[in-house]
Parts: sequence; structure tokens; C-alpha cells
Amino acid sequence: MMDQFERYCKLCEMEERCHSRTVYLKVLASAWIMAALVMAGLLFNAYDHDTWPLPLGFLLITVMTLGSLGLLTLWGLDHFVFWRQWKALSAAGRQLETDAHDTPAMRSIMLPMQGKPGPILWMRCFYTAPLLVFILLSGAVLIGGADRLFAPHPDLFSLDMHYLSIVLVLLQLSAAIGMITARPVRMPQTDISSPTASKTSAVSNDAKEVLDGLAKVGYFKKMKGITQSPPSVGISEIVWSWIGAFIGIAAVAFANYNIIDETDLVMVIGSFGATAVLLYGAIKSPLAQPRNCLGGHIISAVIGVTCYKLFHTHMWIASSFAVATAIAAMHATKTLHPPGGATALIAVIGSSKIHNLGYLYALIPAGLGAAIMLVVALFVNNIHHRRRYPEFWI
Repeated sequence: MMDQFERYCKLCEMEERCHSRTVYLKVLASAWIMAALVMAGLLFNAYDHDTWPLPLGFLLITVMTLGSLGLLTLWGLDHFVFWRQWKALSAAGRQLETDAHDTPAMRSIMLPMQGKPGPILWMRCFYTAPLLVFILLSGAVLIGGADRLFAPHPDLFSLDMHYLSIVLVLLQLSAAIGMITARPVRMPQTDISSPTASKTSAVSNDAKEVLDGLAKVGYFKKMKGITQSPPSVGISEIVWSWIGAFIGIAAVAFANYNIIDETDLVMVIGSFGATAVLLYGAIKSPLAQPRNCLGGHIISAVIGVTCYKLFHTHMWIASSFAVATAIAAMHATKTLHPPGGATALIAVIGSSKIHNLGYLYALIPAGLGAAIMLVVALFVNNIHHRRRYPEFWI
């Protein structure tokens, strides 16, 4: 009995220590945020920056990046160490309350409140909100001060740090995406109507579930993969894939070089090569079906042209915005087609001949070229008795 009581007291002491460490971590994170903002304010108010060895814009973005990386480190400790340690301690406490009938079922009573997303959402906002502020400040400096704040001093520093600053901003964006998309470990949901409801085998199983999950969760462990590569395809599949790709690309290229060669139109774009891989080499893939092929190219082309018209003065923003928005739009319309990302990117970084097409680019070459390759796929992919295309239309 005494041994059980000592274990319970030790567990409560460990939980209190874990809570106090998370409080210290929040204080340190708050101090880090204030230090980054104060340093940025001091840099903004320094009018004699012409005598500095590094451009002012680069220094500002460097401070914001250090603030973001510091927040990412502190969030990692909070999320992957203390938060999960507290979860494991709570699960162990519930197990102890189940085994010892004379201990209060406090953790089981608190379980429904612990499982709600409120504290998890608050913890995520505590770190991501200032990180988004850092990104917005860096973006404002990068867009608004490209000429003045990034001009190198000829006597002190001769390199233009504008492109390195772009890399630092992308690093901040990666940190924000990692924080926002990370999935916290949640306590298992249990229907608890009274304090005595914890004295069941379900509590024991739930605690074991949490502890087993904590042992398996790891960010870098997910990079190991979970299975082996699929077996190689047969000779007939290779031959028919080659025939289909040859005819499909030949049809589009023939139209480009022999039919519309004297016009301002274009029929061949680089993304059609990736489309050929899907239409003729992966015919059962959901990404290779007619809805995805036509819809993905046309939607992405419209988005790419729009992004070029809006952000053509900042090509790196136009390029990234076009591809990211195209992916989101294809997801939303169930037309995900990987070559569509290339179609959107080509609309931004393509030649003047592409840019002069405007929104006609969505019809010729994106729509018409994809339609020609789709017609070829319908005929070629159904010749062999073991090949069938498509899997679905709508």
C-alpha cells in the first residue's frame, strides 16, 4: 500500500516538474520574440546604415530568420519533448489509478477536457502567430526595399544579398509550414460519466495505446518509408508505353511544327512530357484519368497566366504562387495532375511567345494539346487485351 502511494506521489512530482519546464519554455519563447522585434526596430531606426558592411535589408531579414529558427527550436522542445512527456505521464497516472482502487480518478475525470483542441490550438498559435509576423515583415522588406535596402556598399561589401535574403524568407516559410502541419499527440477519447468509470479495462488499454504511440512517433522516422518499391513491369507494358508516348508526342509536335508553325500559337510545352508518362505509362493511376488530364492542364494554365499578370515584376513570387495555387485548385476540383504544376510554371517563366498568348494559353496549347494526347491514349491503351483505359471519366 505504501509503495503504491509513493509511486503516486512520485508521478505527481514528475507531472509538476514537466509543467514548470513548459512554463519556462514559454517565457524563453516570449523573450526571444521580443528580442527579435526590438532588434528589428533598432535596425529600422538606424539612419546611418550606409556605413554598415552588410545591406540593411539583409540584416533585417537575418534577424527575422534567427527569430523564426529560435521559435522553431523552442516549439520543437515543447511539442516533441515536454508535451509528449506530459501525455505519457498522464497515461501512466491513469494506469496507476486503475490498478490502485483507493487512489482518486482525477486524470480520468480530466480526460474529456484534455482531449479538446483548445489547449492544442492555443499552443500552436503561441508559436505560429509571431512566426507569421516575422514572415510578413521579411516579405515587406524584400518586396518594398529591393533597390534601397539591398544595395551593396561599394567600399565595404560588394555582393548583392538580395537573393540570399529570398532563401532566408523561404526558410522561414518552411518553418511555419512545419509548425502548422505537425500533428500533436492527443489523449484517447473515452466516454466518462462518473469518477468510477475509470476503473475499467478501457482505461488500461487507452493508456497502453498512448504509450505505444509515443514510442513510435518520430519526425525523422517517417522518412524511412514503410514498404519496398513495386516490382518491375513486363515487356509488353514497356512496349505499349513507348508506342503510346511516341504517337502522342508526335501528334502534338506535328501540329506545332507543321500546322501552326507560321502563326503566333504554340502547341508543345514541357509539361506534356510528364503527361505522356502518366497517360501511357501509368494508365491505372487516378492522376492519369481524362478528368485530371484535361482539368489539371486548363485550370493550372489559367492560374499561371493570372499570376504572371499580377506579379510579373517579381517573377519568384509569380512562379511559386502559380504552382502552389494550381496544386490547391486541382485538389479542390478533384483534377490533380502533376504536369499541371509545370503548365502553371511555364505560363510564368515561358518565352515572350507564351506570354503574348494571354489566357488563350489555357486553350492552346494547354487544353488542345492535352486533348490530342488523351485521344491517342484512348486508342493505344485499349489495343492490348490486358490494358484498359480510362478507369473513370467524371
